[in-house]
Amino acid sequence: MKKILITNDDGFDSPALKALIEALEPLAEVITVAPT
Repeated sequence: MKKILITNDDGFDSPALKALIEALEPLAEVITVAPT
């Protein structure tokens, strides 16, 4: 399975980040780096 690394400076609670993760999860393993 492919792996995708995404980063975000808005934090894990960002609605856009959540939408991106949900869209990518069926395609690959998603690894996220963001501040808390």
